[in-house]
Amino acid sequence: MSKVIAIANQKGGSGKTTTAVNLGAALAHDKTRNVLVIDMDPQGHTTDHLIEQDPDDLNFTLYNVLRDFDSIGKSIADLVISTDFNVDLWPANIELSGLEAAIANEAGREAHLKAAISRVRSKYDYIIIDVPPQLGLLSLNALMAADKVIVPIQTEYYAYKALKQLFEIIRKIRNKGLNDNLDIMGILLTMYDARLTICKQVVDMARKNFDKKVFKTTIRTSSKLKEAAGSKRPIIYYDSGSKGSEDYIALAKEILQRSNA
Repeated sequence: MSKVIAIANQKGGSGKTTTAVNLGAALAHDKTRNVLVIDMDPQGHTTDHLIEQDPDDLNFTLYNVLRDFDSIGKSIADLVISTDFNVDLWPANIELSGLEAAIANEAGREAHLKAAISRVRSKYDYIIIDVPPQLGLLSLNALMAADKVIVPIQTEYYAYKALKQLFEIIRKIRNKGLNDNLDIMGILLTMYDARLTICKQVVDMARKNFDKKVFKTTIRTSSKLKEAAGSKRPIIYYDSGSKGSEDYIALAKEILQRSNA
């Protein structure tokens, strides 16, 4: 059965987009799994990372599907962009920021993404959602649609402190019956620099307090990851021998293990 995984953290700069792009590419790299990456962030950075075209030049994006889901003139199939990296993409751009106002009075507006995914879910082994940092309708749609959440946190003190807020949001979504099965798949420690004491302290705190919820894999700080984004390629295609490529391949393997457990 397919897995829908939201990459979420209400704190910006935690590595959500980097993880959505590079995890999706790593899962799909051997061509034995079908992977869909969904850009739910109006910044469109995931879209920009995976295609050559400027996201703002796209005429049909996730906004069009979610705004008028019941009477959409184009099929969801028209939304899909097949990338050069064995992953499909549902793109987004700044237009998505207007979705909340556009569907404010619609019943079930928080479940539009879930309904859209239900039409294609059987085609994919993994569906990865890049969730915006703002807590609003877009984030709620993503968490309503997801089975699991991966929480990337930068290995610095205030990023670690923000974890409790996200856990509380997930608890409320479950308790209100909005998504009974939503659960944390794992906490992903990002931008780790072994030379810095604070990074080591945050890793120790996370492993002490959250134990097996913390992925064994840490994403080390790497200039190559930034270069890969600028080149519009996932790290595994930009520099397969880099630390970033090694880390995201290791993360993909760990997720496959957790999915099968």
